[in-house]
Amino acid sequence: ASEITSPRAQSLWITSAHNRAERRATRDRSSSARDHLYKMAERCSAPSDGDGDDTNAQRAKRRRAAPNPSTQAIDAADLRLLESLFARDVDSVPSDDDTPRMELRDFRFLARGHKGVVYVANYSCAGRTGRVAIKVCRGGGARQEERWLRRCNELGIGASLVSYEWKDCVAMEYVEGPSIGEALDGAVPPGVLFKALRDLLGQCARLDQQGIDKREMNRCQKHVIVSREGRSTLLDFERCQESAKPSNVTGLAQYLTQAWAVGKLRG
Repeated sequence: ASEITSPRAQSLWITSAHNRAERRATRDRSSSARDHLYKMAERCSAPSDGDGDDTNAQRAKRRRAAPNPSTQAIDAADLRLLESLFARDVDSVPSDDDTPRMELRDFRFLARGHKGVVYVANYSCAGRTGRVAIKVCRGGGARQEERWLRRCNELGIGASLVSYEWKDCVAMEYVEGPSIGEALDGAVPPGVLFKALRDLLGQCARLDQQGIDKREMNRCQKHVIVSREGRSTLLDFERCQESAKPSNVTGLAQYLTQAWAVGKLRG
C-alpha cells in the first residue's frame, strides 16, 4: 500500500480500520452467542435417563416435592436434645395409664427450614406405635409453633399436636403423602386433587373467618400434604399471626393461578 501522508487521509484510514475491527468483533460475539444458544438447545432437547437432569422444569418439580426421611447425619446438639426426650409425658396420646408416657427411637432427618429442623421418630406408648415429626427450633420458635398448631387443631386444621411439653421442640403427627405441588404435578388422580383443593380452600376460609393469617399460602407448595382420600393437611404454623385482614384464601388463589399451576389444572 502506498504511504498515507495527508492528515485527512490518515484520519479516514484510522476510522475505516476501527470500523472494520468493530465489525469483526461484532461477528465474533454473534457467533459465540449463537454457538452458546445451540449448545443450550442441545442440552434441553437431549433425552434424559433420569440421572443428573438439571432442566429448569425438573428443578422446579423437585422444589415442590415433600421431603422424605433420610439417612443424613443429625446435628450433634439436636441429637442430644432428641435423645433427652425419651420417656417424656405426652398429653394427646391415649393410654390406659393415668400418666401416659411415650418412648422415642430411630430418629431420622426430614427437612431443614429457615428457623428449624424437622426429624421423624418412631414412638411407642401404652402398646401403641407410630411415627411423629419433631420440629427443633431455637429462640422460642417451638412455643410459637405449638400455640398456633393447638389453636388450628381446634378448627380441624393441621397435623395433630402430640406434645407441647418441650422447650425447644414440638412434636406432631407425621403426615405422609405428596405435597400439594406434587399433587398438581400428577402424583394423585385428578379427582383426588380437586377434592383436596376444595378441602384446602375450606380450611383457608376458616382461618380467614377466625382472623388467623398463615402468611405463606401464596407459596404453599411444600406446606400442604395431600392424602389418598383427598384430605389436605397444613404444615408450618410458626409464621401465623392475628390479622384484621387475613389473606389465606387470596394467597391460595395466587398460588393456583401461577402459569405452571394453571397449566397443570387445565391438563
